[in-house]
Amino acid sequence: MNKLTKTQKLKIYFHEPPYIIGEMFLLGGVVMIFAGLILLEPKCLGSFIFISLAVFFLDRKIKTMKRGCLVLENGHKTIARVISITNTSLEHNSRVVKEYNFRYEADGKSFLTEYRSAYKRYLRVGYKVTLYYLPGNPKCVFIPEFYGLSDWK
Repeated sequence: MNKLTKTQKLKIYFHEPPYIIGEMFLLGGVVMIFAGLILLEPKCLGSFIFISLAVFFLDRKIKTMKRGCLVLENGHKTIARVISITNTSLEHNSRVVKEYNFRYEADGKSFLTEYRSAYKRYLRVGYKVTLYYLPGNPKCVFIPEFYGLSDWK
């Protein structure tokens, strides 16, 4: 069983959008709290909004990193193929977010999974990726290529 290194875990963490926005909100919230305490200003309530947003973004990134660790360290490897690509109504940095649908086989059964991104423009119908899934829950998947770990074995 392979173990992810700290560097690989950080790659997963920092490849999950919104990249560093959560960290920026956390830093801004902490600075606002300390500035309010130093200046004895009760106006530092905005810091709680910043910290709440930071918790929201960071929680998502941490969950993705934990899922990646779990699936890559304990999962089985298979090949998934893009079977369809559709535009969503979402945008990210003025780019349309696309939904990529994949089909893969696990334990002799066929499964579908989706991945949304505004940046994976190289994906086309028929494109193959290496996908890892948990043997006890084949719907719990992770595609290392999308998180900067294309060399994961």
